[in-house]
Amino acid sequence: MRYFIALVIMVIGNISAYSQTGKISGYINEEGTNKDVPFCNVVLFDFNDSIIEGTISNEKGIFRFENLSFGTYYLSFQSLTHEIFVTKKFTLSIKSPSKDFGTVPLKVSSIKTDEVTISVERTAVKIEPAKKTFDVETTGADIGGTAIDVLNNLPSVDVDDGGNVSLRGNSNIRVLIDGKPAGLTPEDITAVIKQLPANAIETIEIITVPSAKYDPEGIGGIINIKLKKERRKGYRGSVSLSYSTIDKLNSQVSLNLNKKKWSINTSYNYTDGTYWYRRSNNGIFLESDSLTAFDNYSKTNKRTANQNGNLNLEYKISKSTKVSFEGSLRNTYSRRIDSLEFYWDYNGLDNKSNTRNSDYEEFRKNALGQLNLSYKNKKGNSVTFLSRMNGISNPKESHFVEPYVLQKENKNFKAQAFINQLDFEFPIINNKKDSSKSNFLFLETGFKSAARKFSEEYELFNFNPSFVAYELQEEYTNILDYDEEIYAAYGLFKSGNKFNKLSTGIRVEYSDITSRTKNNNFNKTLINIFPSASLVHNLSETTTIALNYSKRIKRPRGKQLNPIPTYLDPYTLRVGNADLVPEKSHMSEISYLKIGKKIVFNSTLFHQYRKDRLGRLSYTDSNAVSTILWINFNYHQTLGLELFTNYKLNKKIKINSSGTFYNTWVDGENFRVGFTAVYFGYDLKLNLQIKPWKSTAFTLTSDYNSRRLAVVGIVIPRYGTDVSLKHNVFGGKGTLSLRFTDVFFTRRFGIDVNTDGWLREVRYRYESQLLWFGFNYSFGQSSTEGKSKFRRVSPNERSF
Repeated sequence: MRYFIALVIMVIGNISAYSQTGKISGYINEEGTNKDVPFCNVVLFDFNDSIIEGTISNEKGIFRFENLSFGTYYLSFQSLTHEIFVTKKFTLSIKSPSKDFGTVPLKVSSIKTDEVTISVERTAVKIEPAKKTFDVETTGADIGGTAIDVLNNLPSVDVDDGGNVSLRGNSNIRVLIDGKPAGLTPEDITAVIKQLPANAIETIEIITVPSAKYDPEGIGGIINIKLKKERRKGYRGSVSLSYSTIDKLNSQVSLNLNKKKWSINTSYNYTDGTYWYRRSNNGIFLESDSLTAFDNYSKTNKRTANQNGNLNLEYKISKSTKVSFEGSLRNTYSRRIDSLEFYWDYNGLDNKSNTRNSDYEEFRKNALGQLNLSYKNKKGNSVTFLSRMNGISNPKESHFVEPYVLQKENKNFKAQAFINQLDFEFPIINNKKDSSKSNFLFLETGFKSAARKFSEEYELFNFNPSFVAYELQEEYTNILDYDEEIYAAYGLFKSGNKFNKLSTGIRVEYSDITSRTKNNNFNKTLINIFPSASLVHNLSETTTIALNYSKRIKRPRGKQLNPIPTYLDPYTLRVGNADLVPEKSHMSEISYLKIGKKIVFNSTLFHQYRKDRLGRLSYTDSNAVSTILWINFNYHQTLGLELFTNYKLNKKIKINSSGTFYNTWVDGENFRVGFTAVYFGYDLKLNLQIKPWKSTAFTLTSDYNSRRLAVVGIVIPRYGTDVSLKHNVFGGKGTLSLRFTDVFFTRRFGIDVNTDGWLREVRYRYESQLLWFGFNYSFGQSSTEGKSKFRRVSPNERSF
């Protein structure tokens, strides 16, 4: 009996011990003044430096943690208005279940650049439903190079050798810079991101299923490139320089001045460099009684010099109202020299060869101005208005030389866009308490008008030696004017509580599109409706499931609608199609997010159905002349799985890995019987970050794009590896960097084409292996005064 009593006592004792929990409390004030420090972030770490929990001090500076497991911990106090303070490690146990810090004095910050660099560890990625935000500096891709290098390092994003960006294998995406369109045409967007220095970028947002609030253009989703800006009071600036391989240079200067009611942010960057490209196209044409071999090889050297200036002015009229103006000017000069060799072999009897040397020169000027007005009252009602103008001028002149042939080509592209947008937000129910019973309900609505105009003039001249002059080739003369007016209205309801969030919306657009050529006029008026829905359920503080859906559109524009052939070279013609209709996309996904102490796991199952898919089709005749034609395929459907993992091995090693696996069905039998494709593809990416010392960081990035089947052939795999090294100098104010791209020289693009009896092997190789040296120096001083409001952040909203 006594043993039984002893056993019961032991069990009760153990249950009692396990049922006990610890607590931590304290009071935060300002050193010297003894003022309360409200809304200060207080983060609890365990002995392995893993985040356990976070809270904020109340309005009187008091903080507390409760229901804590026994163990060894330490606290970190983080406030924008004060210096970071970290306590010594302490232990909660049965004998000492509580820890009262009493008064914790914090020093007021007068923050210099080096102090910020040392005390703040940059986060790699922030994960939200249907959206991921990546910090560029942590990828290592900010050393040398341009935005293209940065994008190629991100999960599910791919950039081909021509600078065309795709997301989850879809190249029709909307690219924004600070929330504004990067360009008016696909060519313009490619030119902009090729010239934007990587070290000018702060973060990149990837939005896979945008809501009805967003412009529905871009069926693949949205990529928003956010540039570096200073928001703290005071003055700050930076100078950066990257150099590679004889004549490649990226440089940037930025200066920021922030006062209590107004701020100025300015930057200027200059990029210059010459890059080489190589292409081979080996083809065989089979007929019943003949075989024709046609090969061509090209060598290209292209120099691009770009200057870009940005200015942002902001003035706070009152606590609730502010006005800002943003402007940018971009000037680009490009010169490309091509050498193209052609070879024919007709049944092994008649061998011919030809050469074509080309000299292209172009000037591109881009100007943008935007006015922003915003108002928000104490109840949370807000109104924002923006008005934006954008203009492009892009004249090109080219000269071609062949045996006994001289040609000249003139192109002049101009574009204008005028955008006005008005947005409202009304909190119908706005309970700020952080509990499952606290509901909220918001209504967002807005109106938008957009007028875009494009014009392109094309002229081809042949030299006539008899008259010693160039003569216009009328059959290839091309004049295209394109006008587009769009009027849109949207409404979006957001409701929920701590554990469930629901968003439903609808957008209605009316569009009037007119295109004019020298012989024909085309006009279309359309009304489209774009619904969206999102449901987020927090299973716990660390686990989230989200369901998202949206409908989007891709409108044919410009040269895609022009039926007059454009002469590219003696063996390539490009033809538009006036009968094209907009492509409509239905995108849905289910996402799962799990956050652990050292690992973050995110998986997304996605499906996309694209009706009337817009695409280019290339066919070649027996004379080896290829015609590139725009058509609408019946449909394009993709079912895929995206996996992303962020793992912190220890203080010095972090690993980001991702994989996108998808199966695609394409049906083009409306154009020709048998034009279908079904294929499986996958993209893999790995980012390894190692900090051997506090001021030194090493990053390795690898990517692999699998073999894919297209309607006209097979796209070969593409893969590569980049490494970078950074070291802080001058007390953290400066950074020395080294980056080596395409370490094993494996990046290339290739496709094996099999259409209309033509078998072609096309390969592109470009100057991808580069060694970049970089230096960045930051200067200035900023201080923060007054209250800074914080809200409690749950683990599934944190950055990692």
